[in-house]
Amino acid sequence: MKWACLVFLLFFSNTSFWGQTNKQLDSILLIETKDIQANSSNAIKLLKFALNAPRAKKEISVQAKIQSLLSLAYYYNGNYSANLESATKSMRLYSKIKDYENLAYLYGEFGFRIKARSLLQGESYMQKGMNLALKHGFEKPLKSIYNNYGIIKLSMNQQDSALLYFNKALDLSIKHKDSIGIPFCYNHIGDFYLKTKNYKLAEINFLHALDFALKIDNPYVESDTYAYLGDLFLAKKMFLKAVEYYQKSLAIAEKQKIANLISHNYKMLAYCYEANNDLKNALHYTKTSQAFNDSILNIETQSKMIEFQTKFDTAEKEKEILNQQVISNQRQFTIFILISLILLVLFTAFMIYKALRRKNIKQKQDFELKETLAKVESIQHLHNQRVEISKDLHDNIGSQLTFIISSMEMIKYKSVKLDEQAKQHLEKIEDFARGTIAEFRDTVWAMNRPEISMEDMKSRISNLLSKANSAIGEVAFGFEIDNSLLHHTFSSHTGMNVFRILQEAVNNAIKYAKASLISIKIFQDKNEIVFTVQDNGTGFEITEIEKGNGLHNMEKRANEINGNFSIQSSTVNGTKVELIIAL
Repeated sequence: MKWACLVFLLFFSNTSFWGQTNKQLDSILLIETKDIQANSSNAIKLLKFALNAPRAKKEISVQAKIQSLLSLAYYYNGNYSANLESATKSMRLYSKIKDYENLAYLYGEFGFRIKARSLLQGESYMQKGMNLALKHGFEKPLKSIYNNYGIIKLSMNQQDSALLYFNKALDLSIKHKDSIGIPFCYNHIGDFYLKTKNYKLAEINFLHALDFALKIDNPYVESDTYAYLGDLFLAKKMFLKAVEYYQKSLAIAEKQKIANLISHNYKMLAYCYEANNDLKNALHYTKTSQAFNDSILNIETQSKMIEFQTKFDTAEKEKEILNQQVISNQRQFTIFILISLILLVLFTAFMIYKALRRKNIKQKQDFELKETLAKVESIQHLHNQRVEISKDLHDNIGSQLTFIISSMEMIKYKSVKLDEQAKQHLEKIEDFARGTIAEFRDTVWAMNRPEISMEDMKSRISNLLSKANSAIGEVAFGFEIDNSLLHHTFSSHTGMNVFRILQEAVNNAIKYAKASLISIKIFQDKNEIVFTVQDNGTGFEITEIEKGNGLHNMEKRANEINGNFSIQSSTVNGTKVELIIAL
């Protein structure tokens, strides 16, 4: 798909059209390494054509980029002489404009390409690139440089250094999600283990690389990995298995015209067949390898001749190209208009779709906002009503009960003629009124808030036990609560019912149990909160007593909040009241 688009650009472009748009040139400059590897011949044609663009002639950075890509395309095409010339031109241009990031990358790439001719010279260029990248903090060129530098170190039998740089390259490739760099790193790490005869780890890394190559559909990496697997099985003296992988690699390399892999596979197939005593095939691939290597040398020689001839025939060739473009100009224009119309229709449809989608999203958001506001207003209204009701209760009924208590106290102290029985009745009524006020205040407290926190509950229970302790000195009270529950909240209804059940349980223990210790515990058990009131009193047989209003009220309150209520009692262990509610 990538090459179809680029060839389309080449077909429609001419000197005047370059002046109208830079999109064609930008597309060419964005050619990826995998595309150059897959079809180096087309890449060379396209890049040479791009050098003639007006913008390329004016902007040094564009010239440098094109020459850098050309050198890569020449390398994968097997034209090593042209690769050297384009790389040198690109280096000069990058150095001139002080583009140190691309210069560092090119130093590393060039060092790798010339390592076969001069290992020391290749190492020197890679070190220049590495030092330049490290000085300026460029991570992207370091991915490639570390990887290739590891290969240099492996060739020098410096295994520890090789593995160090391979792993550095892999870490950076993963960090930058470099789908091409990752399988190359795995292949090179696998090659390290192959050369150190750790065949198991070598195969694991080669298979990692192959998996990546198949996912990204990169023929060069796939062919390269098959060749490495062939090397692995050759080292293990499994010659037929090695032949199988070399043939897979060769099929892809020949189809994609990858010169270095074609040469390697011919050579290794000849070696495998010879080792397996298949002299006929060994001779065939030896001759094929020799002929192919000779053809590459001829291509280099011919490319030099063509280069010199081009310098003299440039004007004539440009004229021929212009004539061809004039002949096909009308057809190009028609196709261009049709494609433009199609793109315009698609763009219009897309914009309409986006507008409708935005409208639907906004309508949905408006509806949700209105719904939320309505809920908030409703909650606020209910809260205001609760506050008003609690205020009225406090101001009216509370003051009336207080007046009744005051009146009875006045009657009790001013009426000296009252007999003892009448005074006791007044005291009972006064106690009942005071208890009613206490419960009434608890109710008002609950009504004043939409929810009750466990912190509020803790404070209320502590206050209850403090008052009981003041009134009954001979009974000790204990209270424990799991601090992890303090952030939990209840609705005011649930919170009030829980408090009333605990209050009733404590009152019953004080009145009937004859206990010396009453304790309240609140803790979490899985997804439930457990409330217990335990005394060490005389206890009772549950089956032998009739449930009074207090027990009935506790059970009724527990049912209202969907809680589990139970009582355990014995004359030995005292009484335990337990309430369990879900979190």
